[in-house]
Amino acid sequence: MTAGLPLRDSRRDVVPAPRRFGLLSSRLGIALYLLLPNHWVQKCLSPEEQVLIRKGNQRHNTQRPDYADPTQYQGGTGYDSLIDPRRERSRRRLVAFLDRVRPASVVEIGPGSGYLTKTIVEHPAVCRYVAVDVNEAFLSYLDQRLASVSKPGFTYSLVTGTVDDLPADCVDAAVMLSVVHHIPGRENLFRELALRLKRPGHVLAIDPTHYFLRWYKLIRKISRGGYLSHHLAEAQLGKLSTHAMCQLSKYRAVTQSAGFDIVRVEFDDHPRKVRRLAGAGVPLGPLWRWTSQEMAIECVQH
Repeated sequence: MTAGLPLRDSRRDVVPAPRRFGLLSSRLGIALYLLLPNHWVQKCLSPEEQVLIRKGNQRHNTQRPDYADPTQYQGGTGYDSLIDPRRERSRRRLVAFLDRVRPASVVEIGPGSGYLTKTIVEHPAVCRYVAVDVNEAFLSYLDQRLASVSKPGFTYSLVTGTVDDLPADCVDAAVMLSVVHHIPGRENLFRELALRLKRPGHVLAIDPTHYFLRWYKLIRKISRGGYLSHHLAEAQLGKLSTHAMCQLSKYRAVTQSAGFDIVRVEFDDHPRKVRRLAGAGVPLGPLWRWTSQEMAIECVQH
């Protein structure tokens, strides 16, 4: 027993727990955090580092100036904007998805300031719209606009939180536009989404890719003096967030484990030379995927 011993003696017998090496403890680790695919990164992060990343995600998604003020988001692009050429490709894909599936109810995860929300609610098949976002400012901004939608039988609801906060079997389709790369737990995202969709539930996800051009851009940033030191300091303060772009192989694994089949894949935003080769009929094989910067995935529950 040590109850009668002086405090300094009782502490001698206490062996401190070994501290696990983590990605966020060095500049090399930060470089790996940025370069490696998301599923590898998540396995390397310690529990304490995962908490820091969650804090960083919350800060990024709610406190960044253009997230706190929806009128400044994406350079002022939002629900009331005219057609934005930078996002027209995503809008066309969204319309094509809605035309094929014709869902009566749609949940949009992470709608932001609602540039593509208007496309969803104005589609003739959609009678009910649900928005889910951790940022209450975005939802308040959308509420003012959705309340003025004059469409017979149209209803909407806004949920501050995550997919987990939705009731089961509540919608026909889900849309995630430039959202998945912000979410570290993608397996859980699709599992929870599967529980919220009425069968056969459909999902459209459009996100940046994690292939050659992404690596090239990251390596150029990493090579700049002070870049890694800055991000290391940000990580230790809980200000580093998830920006892990997507790869098709991981999408396949995640969606299949959650009970989905991928039925359509499209790659885009290629360099001009690659587009010219494809337009000339040159068979590019996997090079078409590896040189893309955006990917659209459509999946359905099996």
